Amino acid sequence: MDVLGVDWSPDGCRLASCSIDNTVRIWSGESWTSEIVLAKHSSMVKGVAWDLLGKFLVSQADDSAIIWRASDWGVEATIRDVFDPSTEAFFRRCGWSPDGSWLTLTAAFKNGEHRAVAYERGSWKPESTSRGHGNTVLACAWNPCILQTRKEKETNTKHMLWALGCGEPKVSVWSTSKEPALVLISEMFGPNKEILDLCWCPDGLHLLACSKDGTVGCIRFSTDELGSPISNQEYQMHIRQLHGAVLGAATVAAQIPECPADLAPPPKDCLLYTSPSPRDS
Repeated sequence: MDVLGVDWSPDGCRLASCSIDNTVRIWSGESWTSEIVLAKHSSMVKGVAWDLLGKFLVSQADDSAIIWRASDWGVEATIRDVFDPSTEAFFRRCGWSPDGSWLTLTAAFKNGEHRAVAYERGSWKPESTSRGHGNTVLACAWNPCILQTRKEKETNTKHMLWALGCGEPKVSVWSTSKEPALVLISEMFGPNKEILDLCWCPDGLHLLACSKDGTVGCIRFSTDELGSPISNQEYQMHIRQLHGAVLGAATVAAQIPECPADLAPPPKDCLLYTSPSPRDS
C-alpha cells in the first residue's frame, strides 16, 4: 500500500509509517521488520509524528487524530470534530513542539475558517489556534530550538515557533508568545501551487518548503527576527522541569554536526527567498 508519511523515533530505533490502508506500522530500525500494526483509523492515515521523549506517537487521518502510547500501543486520546474530511489532499503533516508540551494538528476547519490547532500535552485540550488561511493547512513544522529575544532574556522568558503551509503558495510562522502570525511569505512558488511539506534546519534559522510545482525553497532568518536558541544546558533544564527527564545521548548526538559541510550555510543560489535583515543590508 502507498505510504503517505514516515517519522523516526527520537532514539532512532523505530520508524513509524502511515498508509492509504488506514493503518500505522511501527518498524524496527535494526531488522526492518514490522513490529506492530495500529488499525483504529477509519480512513487513510496521512501523517505521523513522535514526541521528543518517544512516549507518544500521533497519527492523523481525514476525520480524526489518535495519540498512541508507545509503552503498550494503547490509545491515549482521540481528537475528532475539528477536521475537514472533504479536502482531497494526501498529506496531514502534524508536529510536536521542541519541548513536547504542544501538539499541532493540521487540516482543521471551523466556522468557515481553515486552521491549525495546537493541543496541550496531557490534557489534549486546544491551547492555540492559527487562523486566516485561504485553504486547507497541510503541513506543520516546529522550530527545533527554544528561542529568546534580548528582551526575553531580561525577563527570563522564552518562546517557540512553528511554521504552517497550506493549499496555496504561502508559508506562515507563528510564535507561542504573540498573535497573529509572526511572518507571512506568499511569493516563494508559482500561483495555485500548494505547500506539501516543511522542515527547519537544526540551527532554527533556515526553513525549507517544498511545493507541488516540483521545487524546494529555503527561507533564511536572522536572530534579530526570531531570537537566539537557548543553550543546551538551559534546554535540558527546561525539559527536566516539564517532564522530569533529560534527553538521551542519541537525541543530543543528533544535534551535533557530523562533518564540516554541516556547518556551512546553504549555497546562495539555492535561496529562493531571504527575509530582510540588518546583516543582509
